[in-house]
Amino acid sequence: MGGAGIAVLLISADFLTSGFIRGTEVPRLLERRAEEGLRIIPLILWPCPWQRVAWLAGIQARPKDGRPLADGSAVQIEKDLSSLAGEIADLLGHDAHASRPATISPTAEESPKGRALTLWKEKLAFFQEQEAIAADSSQKFALRKQIEEAKERIRELEG
Repeated sequence: MGGAGIAVLLISADFLTSGFIRGTEVPRLLERRAEEGLRIIPLILWPCPWQRVAWLAGIQARPKDGRPLADGSAVQIEKDLSSLAGEIADLLGHDAHASRPATISPTAEESPKGRALTLWKEKLAFFQEQEAIAADSSQKFALRKQIEEAKERIRELEG
């Protein structure tokens, strides 16, 4: 966390009730925000009372409408995460195409289908990690649905 200019917080009930997060991580982040201008971006993953947390309620959460990411369709989740990634790239001053020479043709992995396959595999791994740590049975159920959808998309793209 030392030199990062942006901190993305994955907000859930577990995050809000974690003693370590509340007692150690958040105070350090807020201190860095005040002293160094650290940009804090809360990403609301699951329904939880995040608006009632004073320090969090004053920070623009993502998705921008304050809706939990898990409440969106797969397409909406994809749009929300893509928007967040673009926002972070803009904040960091990155141009996704600046480092790629125009004369190099895309490889299979860089093709749209290859990129989509890579993204779905990354999403599957993320969903599986989240399922492993989810405490709430409704969260686990929603994650299992997302895992199955990701597996199906991967099969379609590989087939």
